[in-house]
Amino acid sequence: MADSGLEILRQASKGLPRQAGRILCTAMRLAVPKGLNHLPDDLLQQAVGELQ
Repeated sequence: MADSGLEILRQASKGLPRQAGRILCTAMRLAVPKGLNHLPDDLLQQAVGELQ
């Protein structure tokens, strides 16, 4: 995850560890079928969108 991804995560989770964990778990679930070994910013945005 890039620094910009950390910022996306921080803003979306409002600093709450449990919400950050949910976002990361969703992002990893989206990344696995694509064969990704990292979490690009667009995938994090997609995970945030799914949880809203």
